[in-house]
Amino acid sequence: MKVLVLSVSTGGGHYSSSMAIANYIKKTGNDAKVVDVYEYVSPLISDSISKGYLLSTKYAKNVYGSIYKKMEKTDATEKKIYLSKVANKVLSIPFAKCVGEYKPDVIVSTHVMACEMVDALRNNGRLDDNVITIGIVTDFTVHPLWEDTYVDYYVSACELLDNQFEKKKIDLDKVKPFGIPIDGK
Repeated sequence: MKVLVLSVSTGGGHYSSSMAIANYIKKTGNDAKVVDVYEYVSPLISDSISKGYLLSTKYAKNVYGSIYKKMEKTDATEKKIYLSKVANKVLSIPFAKCVGEYKPDVIVSTHVMACEMVDALRNNGRLDDNVITIGIVTDFTVHPLWEDTYVDYYVSACELLDNQFEKKKIDLDKVKPFGIPIDGK
């Protein structure tokens, strides 16, 4: 089995989860590859997103928080257009090369923006229908962007998040409360 584990450089937690997953998969005798989706597409984009995220949470946390709260208040059935979804649809085009070359059986994304890219690949016919897609919710909350990102399974921190998944109209049969992957060494 070949597993492509995707991350985004917005703090170290997503990457750490990616490495824990890849290390575990390799210990089982399977192949795993970790890729930062934005770094693959453009190191400049990756660096801008990483620094922008850190600066926004440090210096503009009230603005960041109010945008997050506004997103939380939208109804899950409303059609929404998020800048990240549009950008990731465009960025999925060059990222398709990575997926095509590696030919994974499973794609695991530890960040919702990586999931948006995988979702765009599937919607545009650039991802084999047999590839299983998994989104790891690495927070103790379900970010609003998850409700418009479709994967085969969602891994959450615990069952306490089930109510949030339900509010976002995500089928609980797809939610697996296995916890946030960490490297247990």
